[in-house]
Amino acid sequence: GFARGSAKWRLLKHTDDSVSFVLNCDEETRAQWPKRWEFIYTVSLNAGSLKMQLEIENRSPSPIEFTGCLHTYWACNACDAVAVEGLENGKFDKGIGNSFRGDHVESRKAVPFADQDLTELMYGGANDAIVLTEGGKRRLRFTKSNMPDWVLWNTGAENGSGLKDLR
Repeated sequence: GFARGSAKWRLLKHTDDSVSFVLNCDEETRAQWPKRWEFIYTVSLNAGSLKMQLEIENRSPSPIEFTGCLHTYWACNACDAVAVEGLENGKFDKGIGNSFRGDHVESRKAVPFADQDLTELMYGGANDAIVLTEGGKRRLRFTKSNMPDWVLWNTGAENGSGLKDLR
C-alpha cells in the first residue's frame, strides 16, 4: 500500500529500545484512499523479542477497513521447508483485495511456502498466535492483538529475484 512506500514518514519519538514514526493523511493519500487518519508505527527491540505496533486513528466520520501488511522478510535455508501453523479452520482469501471475503476455509495444519508462484493469503478473524516452522522445527512465534488478520505473502521462486526489497 501507499503507507509502505511513502517518503512522508516522520520520526515521532525514540527511546533506548524503541522508535516511533508517524504518517498523516494528505491530499495525495486521500486521492488513493479517501479517508482521514493518522498512522503511528513503533518498533521495539528487547532481549529475545521484536515488537511492531501499529496505531491507526480514524479521523473520518465513517469506519475504516484496512490491512496491516507489514512485509517482514525472514531468512530461511529453504523456502520449501517453511510453513505456518495455527491457521487451521480459519477463513481466508486467496489474493488481497479491498475487503475481506473469507470465501475459503483452511484445512491444513501447516500452511507451506512451497509455491513456485506468488502466494497471497489473507486470514480474517484468525488466531492471535501462529508459529513459523522450518523443516518441522519451531523457528518463530508471532502474536497479535486488536488486529483481525494474518497475511501470508511469498514472492515464490519465479518473482523473488525481481523484487527491489530483496536486493
